[in-house]
Amino acid sequence: MNVEIFEALMLICFGSAWPFAIVKSWRSRSAGGKSPIFLVIILIGYLSGICAHVLRGFSPIMLLYGLNASMVFTDLCLVLHFRCEKQQFSHVWQNVKKMLLLAERNVNRKRYSGM
Repeated sequence: MNVEIFEALMLICFGSAWPFAIVKSWRSRSAGGKSPIFLVIILIGYLSGICAHVLRGFSPIMLLYGLNASMVFTDLCLVLHFRCEKQQFSHVWQNVKKMLLLAERNVNRKRYSGM
C-alpha cells in the first residue's frame, strides 16, 4: 500500500480549511483571533515537508505542501496587514480624540470667561 495516499489525504483535509480562513480575514478586515506566530509555525511545518520530499526525490505530494504553504503565507500576510492598519488607525483615532478634547476645553474656557 502506498502511504503517500494518506499523506495526500491529510494535506487535502488541512488545506481545505485555508481558503475559508483567508476569505474570513479578507471580509472582516481584521486579524482578531489569529496569531501570526501560530501561522509561522504552520508555514515552517509545510516548508519542512517540502524539504523532506526534495531530499527523498520529487513527489506530487510536494505540490500539495506548496499549495498549503502558499495559502498559509497569504493568510499570514493578511493578518499582518490588518494588524498594521489597525495600529495606524488607532494612532490616528487617538490624535483625533486629543484634538476634540482640546477643542472642547477651549469652548468651555470661552464660555466661562465670557460670563
